[in-house]
Amino acid sequence: MWWSQGKARIRNELGARVKLDPASVPLRRELLEWLETQHASARKMVLVANVDQRVAAGIAGRVKLFDEIIAGTIVRSFVARKTPRVGRTVRRTGI
Repeated sequence: MWWSQGKARIRNELGARVKLDPASVPLRRELLEWLETQHASARKMVLVANVDQRVAAGIAGRVKLFDEIIAGTIVRSFVARKTPRVGRTVRRTGI
């Protein structure tokens, strides 16, 4: 009964079971244009997402602008605890 083992386990199990088509995810045109501008400026592009790693990888593969992906449990734990690790991640990636 994985559904009774907490939110993180539910997200991981759903991420493993549900196949999301990245083409079905709506993207804001303004955001995509801004990302393209930043990428053209030779900025390091990091997708940080509070979703399953597989979902983030699918979106990144669709957009083809990101140099690195940080997603899944690690992002959720950063946000939930609001620890200094978020700052270290930001400094590490140069955002």
